[in-house]
Amino acid sequence: MAACISSSIGHDDHYSSNKFDESRCKRYFDFSSYENNDPLVNNVHSIKLPCLKMVVGSLYLAKDNPKKPLGDDAHFIYEYYQTIGVADGVGGWAKKGIDAGIYARELMRNSLIATNNEPKGHVNPKRVLEEAYKNTNYEGSSTACIITLNSEKNTIRAANVGDSGFFLLRKGKIIYKSSIQQRGFGCPYQLGKCNDNPSVAKEMELIVKKDDILIVGTDGMLDNMNQSEIEKIVRRAIDDKLKAEELARKIGKLALYNSLDRFADTPFARASRRKGGKVDDITVTMIDNISSNKFDELLKLRRYKRYFDNDSLANNIHSDNKRIKFSYDDFSSNKLPCLKMVDGSLYLPKDNPKKPLGEDAHFIQEPYQTIGVADGVGG
Repeated sequence: MAACISSSIGHDDHYSSNKFDESRCKRYFDFSSYENNDPLVNNVHSIKLPCLKMVVGSLYLAKDNPKKPLGDDAHFIYEYYQTIGVADGVGGWAKKGIDAGIYARELMRNSLIATNNEPKGHVNPKRVLEEAYKNTNYEGSSTACIITLNSEKNTIRAANVGDSGFFLLRKGKIIYKSSIQQRGFGCPYQLGKCNDNPSVAKEMELIVKKDDILIVGTDGMLDNMNQSEIEKIVRRAIDDKLKAEELARKIGKLALYNSLDRFADTPFARASRRKGGKVDDITVTMIDNISSNKFDELLKLRRYKRYFDNDSLANNIHSDNKRIKFSYDDFSSNKLPCLKMVDGSLYLPKDNPKKPLGEDAHFIQEPYQTIGVADGVGG
């Protein structure tokens, strides 16, 4: 049976059937708006900003298993490309001594790399899965779901294999639930060299609007949460103006509680025709789609220019794939920083037609939590 959770890319939390320590819930990433560091934003007169952007939060609770501390799930978040993915290694491989969680983590790592090779704003989720599948050679198998936001069309595109999936909510109501693919109870479609391939993936494209919420998860969340419970939590979160990671924590906490309740009425209980939840890894990834109007006022002020030109360090920040290296390698040590930077900047060059870029410069490299400023000496 497929097991949800974990992450090849971040710190993994484990839960015991005895108690839940909410303080141990961690997010994998918390990037602020990518426009701050986007190398394309070097001329505020011509730049076309996306209508919507992703604000992402995630939670992972690995099943309490000393032999598999990382669990079977994995996920990645690549906000610069507005793309996420979740995977769930199929637990049945354990009977053959194979850790399917490793396959899931490799699949997500390769999906992250494949996403980076896609045209920004036009990521093809199925193509990402095909490339990742081709480069994942470890034994085992996994379900997978890749979702991307197309800012120009205001749509999300998804490719799903198996029983991971997502809910799309508008004003606190579920307007779409992805269907699962399975051959029978507890036997989902799954990617693996001895199993299915990406050709079986179900592709979807849905229109999204400002303030829509997307909840993505593996079956540890989906099997233990009723739709009415999700809607209730989301409506309360909207009223309380909760952030994405706070909402992810609330949903994950209730999914965990239901999974340990032997008498709970859950989707898993109804499918298996017995009472109670399903003890499993739990992965929850939240996506808010909000207006990306951060520079609207700046665009109206024609004298204000960005500080980098096409040959500047801004282009190099992304061309050497620093974000990719940060996303996977820097978080694989299971240590998250206690503090993080949320940056903002403004540059007003002196009014000089001969030197429109002025003499100042600065860079912001949020993944490495580093900034710098410089001032050319006018003399």
